[in-house]
Amino acid sequence: MVNLATIRLDIQEVGFAAMGVYWLGKALRAIRLGQTQYYFFLAVDLEAVSLSSKSAHRQLPAFQELKPDDALFDGCDVNPDVIQSRYAAGGLCHALVMAEATPIAWIWHAQRRYIEDEVRAVFVLPHQAVWDYGVYVPPHLRAGRALLQLWSAFSKHMIENGHRYSISRISAQNRASLRAHKRLAHTCLGSAAFVKLGPLQFSFSTVRPYLHICASQKGAPEFDFGGLLL
Repeated sequence: MVNLATIRLDIQEVGFAAMGVYWLGKALRAIRLGQTQYYFFLAVDLEAVSLSSKSAHRQLPAFQELKPDDALFDGCDVNPDVIQSRYAAGGLCHALVMAEATPIAWIWHAQRRYIEDEVRAVFVLPHQAVWDYGVYVPPHLRAGRALLQLWSAFSKHMIENGHRYSISRISAQNRASLRAHKRLAHTCLGSAAFVKLGPLQFSFSTVRPYLHICASQKGAPEFDFGGLLL
């Protein structure tokens, strides 16, 4: 049974377009014809995040870069094969680590460009921005300060390395991540819908290219965010 109140709340939170793409995806999967995805592109202002949490910098756990075979990945809910593929694609991972060598949060990031792994897409970044993805906080710590501490440490580290923004794509269905990012100082750079029908992928975006069709990863659209962060 359709709950109209829930549908109204969903539309209020992510918009009619995102929900329309979601319901289209359900229909396509039901008849095994294809699938859909809808992303919001958010740019977090790292300087604003750092300033707002400046008093917390003195109390932060260590912010540590991890190697591909690092034992600190043991508590992270990511398949080892995925970890290796992320490193192979040029990704880097940092963890927020307590004094007793206990990690409490992880964040992946990429520079210059990021090749999406859920749909066919390449995201091209300006020099002052990084791409964040794969943020993970264990369930028992999500009600605490771990996520805020992670962003505080990440912002400080990125600024020290010459970056001002961190861009990410957030699925309209990942409401927890969307809400978490929106609690930070951010700018919405746009959105994109992806529809896969057999081997074909159609993308409709508010970021160039606005409309794109491809049949393989080789022809994936490249979304350039360079002109959107002035």
